[in-house]
Amino acid sequence: MTTRKTSATDTTNSEKLTNNSPNDSDDSGQLAKFLDDVEELTRLVAHVEEEDVARVRQRIEDSLDSMKKDVGKRLDRAVSSSAAAARAADEYVHVHPWNAVGVTALPCLALGAVLRAR
Repeated sequence: MTTRKTSATDTTNSEKLTNNSPNDSDDSGQLAKFLDDVEELTRLVAHVEEEDVARVRQRIEDSLDSMKKDVGKRLDRAVSSSAAAARAADEYVHVHPWNAVGVTALPCLALGAVLRAR
């Protein structure tokens, strides 16, 4: 069995999806590494003609494609809702600037009082 060598410029779809290196310790980096490993495994067994292996390989490839589409849709929804929340907050601050100042100043005053008491 041969192994695939990767270069520094070799970027897989899962790395593009998460925008992280597969060596990162966070969950998205681990997911990217897992997806890379599964993709490599399916490439390595692509030449095997046994019917069971081919059927399992096809199911794995279909599942990967489906999962990538689902993650992409979820990411788009998260970005969209975050942008909508930012626009709403920006609009509120422009319409009610003193409310925003008060909401910001109150915790700062409380923190100052706590720190001064020390």
